[in-house]
Amino acid sequence: MHHASAMGMMSAIRSGLGIAVLPCVVADGEPDLIQCVPPRDDHGRSMWLVTHERVRRSPRVRAVIDFLYNRISRRMRELEGKRVAA
Repeated sequence: MHHASAMGMMSAIRSGLGIAVLPCVVADGEPDLIQCVPPRDDHGRSMWLVTHERVRRSPRVRAVIDFLYNRISRRMRELEGKRVAA
């Protein structure tokens, strides 16, 4: 089954579809789910924030870039699927 979003796939799983590949940042927050296979370290994906050259140094756009960078940096272990010990 192909779905356009992780939340749509989550809905299918809750309806009894079976198993699915979900981002850890989504699935780790669901106590009823069981991780069948550990996350791969070699997925080779990158996260990019793209902005037009003309606006990337404007104070408003720079504030958003800095906010997102700081927020994502703090949650990197969670985004990578490395559960933080409780």
